[in-house]
Amino acid sequence: MSNRQSSIARAPKPAFTLVELLVVIFIIAVLVGILIPVVGRVRRSAKSAATQQTIATIAGAIEQYYQAFHAYPGPIANAQIYNTNPANQPLISYAGTPALDKSRITMSENLVLGLLGGLIYDSTKTPTTVYNPDLIGAGPRNLTAANQKTTPSFLPKANLSDGLFKDDADSADDSIIPEFVDNFNSPMPILYLRSNVGAVGIAYDSDVSATPVQQYDLQQIIGYTGTDIGVGRTPEKPNVVNLKVHGLSSCNNTRSLDPTNANYYYPYDLYPYLTNPAIANTPRNKDGFILISAGPDRIYGTDDDICNFGSVK
Repeated sequence: MSNRQSSIARAPKPAFTLVELLVVIFIIAVLVGILIPVVGRVRRSAKSAATQQTIATIAGAIEQYYQAFHAYPGPIANAQIYNTNPANQPLISYAGTPALDKSRITMSENLVLGLLGGLIYDSTKTPTTVYNPDLIGAGPRNLTAANQKTTPSFLPKANLSDGLFKDDADSADDSIIPEFVDNFNSPMPILYLRSNVGAVGIAYDSDVSATPVQQYDLQQIIGYTGTDIGVGRTPEKPNVVNLKVHGLSSCNNTRSLDPTNANYYYPYDLYPYLTNPAIANTPRNKDGFILISAGPDRIYGTDDDICNFGSVK
């Protein structure tokens, strides 16, 4: 073999220099840094869209129920929701474990009983209205001896909690009856507020004032908004109040949603949140109902809440 051929045979193969390798690593790191937030936003948008669809589906089922029964769903009366007075609690029997705390039934749980069923008439029990979790999804029933007709469920048995809602942040103050939850990675209850039909005011706290002179009652949702549930809470703007407390956990008619107002309060108080922004001193969805998801930030009463009435403001 000639010297020239030997040199060619021994010639090193082309390779990346250390500088070139570092440049490639840097470019990859930049691309990953750009891609991760984009993927996160896409996923969040997808979860928000799915939750919007869930709320639209529930709202549609509520309207179907109204067409069938001329009332909004929930067999338990407004005054019996989340009522600590034994004389004013719903007359329901349940022999299972854990026990049914009738003083902690939320309006969101009442919605499930209305649309999916779960109560049955049983003359051998006292009271004769009996909660049976196995009947959730079988459809609501008439609860009298004379008429025990069953209506088909207004929704599939889906997007439900297991009852006694709990996540890694805290436990809700509710009962064993399940509620509808949203579509985020750590699902939270969808709040349901049912109006006091004919009431002239906007919102009140029946734990403070017993007379239902307002459309919406804080006690219907306080079992969730008065707790610290909500894994990974990430407010989209600085909060004026304690981060451990959700909005919609108090009812004060002096508070405002306007950041330029001296009474601005964030996360939002229930009273101004449920005020119609287009008509002063008028409730949202008068004589109707309201559905609320905590949205991507997992905080009730913030601008990204997903509601059946659209944008919060």
